[in-house]
Amino acid sequence: MRIRRLFTVEGKSPYEGISFHAATSEIRNPDGSVVFRQEGIEVPASWSQVACDVMAQKYFRRAGMAVRMRPVEEKDVPSFLWRQVPDKAALDAMPENEKKACGEISAKQVFHRLAGTWAYWGWKGGYFDAEDDAREKGLETASEAKEGDASKVLVELAEKHDADILVIGNKGMKRKVLGSVPNTVSHNAGCSVLIVKTT
Repeated sequence: MRIRRLFTVEGKSPYEGISFHAATSEIRNPDGSVVFRQEGIEVPASWSQVACDVMAQKYFRRAGMAVRMRPVEEKDVPSFLWRQVPDKAALDAMPENEKKACGEISAKQVFHRLAGTWAYWGWKGGYFDAEDDAREKGLETASEAKEGDASKVLVELAEKHDADILVIGNKGMKRKVLGSVPNTVSHNAGCSVLIVKTT
């Protein structure tokens, strides 16, 4: 499969032309008490408050991410796609008073994590014609908010952008059963559908 650029220019950051700003996400009980609050999260400036809340409350990894990571070499996988795991030696060498784990605070971190995961599994599944098609420089992100039936919207967006492939996360894979959205999209999309396990 060949990967065609739609929103970016080769050699330039995929975020060029996209303005980001700091925002706050908060959940309150009916009595006004705060259930969740995260300040200073980095999100696209064009996003609504609802979009910011979904990112912060559903997609951010809030804790447990090691601040020092190392790649895991895999013989048949290009080095730029190697998985990252905590670097125990580097973490042990850090001063005791420094934090060794953190959480995500930027939408860019989520975009890179998801794009990297999709590229990795796309490579492992043999979806790419060549190594360049899987390179990070060819992976692009763009935000587009839609309302309506998720399955129908995804199929329509794939047709609108003449997509070669749709990548969909599915928690149902833990039970070896596809969720309703991935199942419906896989049967109705006019392009390939890659369903990956989400955690």
